[in-house]
Amino acid sequence: MNIYTIDVPLCKEFGLMLKKMNKQVTFLEDPLNQSLLFQESTDLMKSLFILPLYISKDSWQQTSLFALAETYEIPILFIYKRALGIETPLALPERTFYETMAVPADSVEVRIKLKSL
Repeated sequence: MNIYTIDVPLCKEFGLMLKKMNKQVTFLEDPLNQSLLFQESTDLMKSLFILPLYISKDSWQQTSLFALAETYEIPILFIYKRALGIETPLALPERTFYETMAVPADSVEVRIKLKSL
């Protein structure tokens, strides 16, 4: 499975956990310029994006990766910190599969979510 994410603290922490589970995670610095990775892929359903559930409007990396996921219908695993009084996210995908997961999470829960996507 090809796992892609961006270099924000929450995703970086989760990506490091995945690497400990022997998963290869690619951190995208400029998702729009790196979109060739997805255009040339023959099996996009073996790809996965990891994004924060609460996408900042100011983060062009988060919004562009979200847009790529919708364009190429790449599944997304949205992650978020466990907290009381969680707000509803601004936008969720309409064209692609997605799951949400609170972090920190144990490795069994992570494996289940990855298999479901």
